[in-house]
Amino acid sequence: MDYPLGTERVKPAYSAGNRVVLSALPGFAIAAVRPDGATGDAGSFVGAARLGYALFDVGLEPFIQVGGNLAGPPAVWIDAGARLLLTPALRDDHGSLRGTPFHIGPEIVAGAFLRPGPEASGPGGVTYSGGLLTDVSFGAALDIVLALSPSLQLEAQLGNLRWIPADGGSLLLLGATLGAGLRF
Repeated sequence: MDYPLGTERVKPAYSAGNRVVLSALPGFAIAAVRPDGATGDAGSFVGAARLGYALFDVGLEPFIQVGGNLAGPPAVWIDAGARLLLTPALRDDHGSLRGTPFHIGPEIVAGAFLRPGPEASGPGGVTYSGGLLTDVSFGAALDIVLALSPSLQLEAQLGNLRWIPADGGSLLLLGATLGAGLRF
């Protein structure tokens, strides 16, 4: 692979033999669809930490992640998912493969979405909290990875579609993240 930080002989093309990845992913999300009566900001600054493991030699990488809104409406999510990253820039160079370490492919996730319940005011100005709301969530994104070396990569997740079918009405989030990952 012709990495920006130098050329190295690696196998497989995506993980370079470093199967474990730990990523930090800051980004943003916007509520494209919110339940009736929702108040407050529709946008948020998000952050997530991800731990993945590249299976086989085809770019299939299951992962777990924990994330949340760092600014905006309070929310936390815990997901499990997988992505399939292909290397479109591989070419045959006299019997061996050469390429640019650019990888692209789909990602899907499912997990739990946690947020505070609604608040209500009672007699004497006392505020009552509705507790913690936990809903299932499903998501998808287009992942783009540029490996700077076999152990350092830049990552982007575009679309970051997240659907939360809640009792009070569905929530649909769209966004993007841009972060970095270390491979071991």
